[in-house]
Amino acid sequence: MVKKANIASVVGFVGLASAPLVQAQNFDDSRPASVSWHIAGGYSAPTGPISDYLQGGYVVTGGFTLTPAGNPIGLRGDFSFSSHNATNNFLDYGVQTTGVQVDSGTGQFTSFSLGPQLTIPLAGRSSLYGYAQIGVYRSSLQLTQTALSAGNYCDPYFGFCDFGVFAGDSLVYDDTRTRFGWDVGLGYEFPRWFGRSYYLEASYHRLEGAQRIEYVPITIGVRF
Repeated sequence: MVKKANIASVVGFVGLASAPLVQAQNFDDSRPASVSWHIAGGYSAPTGPISDYLQGGYVVTGGFTLTPAGNPIGLRGDFSFSSHNATNNFLDYGVQTTGVQVDSGTGQFTSFSLGPQLTIPLAGRSSLYGYAQIGVYRSSLQLTQTALSAGNYCDPYFGFCDFGVFAGDSLVYDDTRTRFGWDVGLGYEFPRWFGRSYYLEASYHRLEGAQRIEYVPITIGVRF
């Protein structure tokens, strides 16, 4: 079931900066070329068909923005990692597919994306920005079974080794592949403070393929 609220959150994010737009300033065409770096983290919400199989999780991102002299349009690149725990539906699917007991699972997405970013300066040295990117995604959907295994165990502190039985996770299902994908995002950047600025951002990611994957990260970050 498509969760329209998640996708709508990206569009609705415009309202966060709608009031200051009335006082928006023209882009300063005397600005020199610059390179900025950013890191962020937050919540990632699966949407579309994959939301039946993965729970909401966390996302961490990092990247750069190249801004030409006197131009509001720059080039943005992002590395992103998102991790989600499996839902009961995914665990049940694993049991039906593998024929063995499934105890836990994860869905993880790693990507590098590149594309243009448009920045609109606002009153008070804050800004609104939007971007669109294409990239390469590595998706990994895995299910594991908790099982007992026998072997040697060595204590890392005292150095002695002994034979024993201990619990461990055994991989029973793995769907890992490289996909083409794209994303769009919208953010609000607060005024710079001591050489850094902070931003609030929402984006929509889509991995193409026979079974598409969609998720919506909402992050808080710092730019320096």
